[in-house]
Formats: sequence, C-alpha cells, structure tokens
Amino acid sequence: MNTPSAYLTKNSFTDLLISIIRRLAKGRRYIDPELAEKLLFDLGPTSAILPRSTLSDREFNVLKLIALGVSLIEISQKLALSSKTVSTYRAHIPEKMTMQTMPD
Repeated sequence: MNTPSAYLTKNSFTDLLISIIRRLAKGRRYIDPELAEKLLFDLGPTSAILPRSTLSDREFNVLKLIALGVSLIEISQKLALSSKTVSTYRAHIPEKMTMQTMPD
C-alpha cells in the first residue's frame, strides 16, 4: 500500500489544506504548485544536462576505469595513451562534472 504523502509550503491556505487532506484520504498525493515549479525551474539552466554528457568519450572511459580501481598507469596502457594525457583527463573530469573530489 502506498503511504499518502503531500508537500506543502507554509503559505498554503486553510481551504486548500482541507482539499489536500481529502485527496490524501483517497490515497492520492499532492505537491504544492509553487514548490513543484521551484523544483522544476529554479535548479538552473544546466540542471537538464546530465553530468556524463559534459565528458568526451575518452574522459568517460578514463572515469569508468578509475571507478573500477584501475591505476593511472594501467589506464594509460589499456587506452594506449601517455600517462600525462590520462592525468590531464583525470583533472578535467571533476571540473566538468562539478565534483568536489575524485578517487585516487
């Protein structure tokens, strides 16, 4: 069974609150339109872009291998790249994906 849920702002009106309670009693959900709009539109223009799409194919391949725990030297061998090139890709990945940290 779905648990009824609702998301309101503190500015919601009393008559609206009664309508929402009735809606929840019927097992339906509710989200305040103001909040929905904020979630959809106030996240910024880049929110629709997936972080992965900012990477080149090579950068994405390097990221996948780093995630698998492969060392930078092994990555350079697997992808036939110099270790300096792999290090450059590794430096660009967190910048492009707006990551705070990157695994070693």
